[in-house]
Amino acid sequence: MDNDPKQKPRGKQQEKPKAKINIRWIITVFLVSMIISAVLSLMCSELINMMPIVMQFFVLLSIILVGIIFDVIGLSVATADEKKFHSMAARKIKEGKIAVAMIRNADKMSSVCNDVVGDICGIVSGSTAASIALRVFSDPEISFFGNLIVTAIVSGMTIGGKAIGKYFGMNFSEDILYIITKIVKWVPIDWNTSKK
Repeated sequence: MDNDPKQKPRGKQQEKPKAKINIRWIITVFLVSMIISAVLSLMCSELINMMPIVMQFFVLLSIILVGIIFDVIGLSVATADEKKFHSMAARKIKEGKIAVAMIRNADKMSSVCNDVVGDICGIVSGSTAASIALRVFSDPEISFFGNLIVTAIVSGMTIGGKAIGKYFGMNFSEDILYIITKIVKWVPIDWNTSKK
């Protein structure tokens, strides 16, 4: 029997439509991250020098921790299963609605958490570490090696912390996302479940 040329071959799946690049979102993220990075770097360079050395270390650890936490949030949103929150959203539970909205806009959430906040924390922690190194290792003969040591420690803490955070973000994504929704539900935002 001759095959009908108009008949579609079996087992061939239809190609998914390619996602459009949101130029407006890219430009917005670029401008916002550039402005925030410049402002925070300027503020940190001025304020950090006025703080005692113990407070500087506390600020540095706080910045690293914020970067790790937002990295975990971005990964949790990107890997969470939307179906587990459908029943909550259907029962008009706000946490479920927020979770579904976040998952459907995972690309934007990841950009904000991983790229914008994460990179800004990296820049600010680097400038803070440099300021601490200059104060701790004031002798010009050892300042270079002191700066190198402090920078290496900060990089190791950041990379190691994010590596640990990725384990929790990938294996406990729904639990982490639920905790986040319990916090952000108090923020006055209209969480639309449709992807924009």
